[in-house]
Amino acid sequence: MQKLPGTYFIVCEAKTPRNIRIGARGLIAFNAGFYLYVGSAFGPGVIKARVGRHCLRRKTARWHIDYLTAWFRPNAVLVSYDIE
Repeated sequence: MQKLPGTYFIVCEAKTPRNIRIGARGLIAFNAGFYLYVGSAFGPGVIKARVGRHCLRRKTARWHIDYLTAWFRPNAVLVSYDIE
């Protein structure tokens, strides 16, 4: 993965149903299946740092995906770099 700005897609799989508290949104029920998170990283550290952080299991939750990746491991990451 390059240190460039752009958009990223994280694919996570929930193997079993689970209720997860998502910040101020509260408790949300997730069915078993695949979930796709779309994010962008145009600031410092760009995509490599952001995706690397999201893939950590233990971290302070800053984005909604951080609550999910505490329970669901990312299966795949797709990247679209912002190149001119």
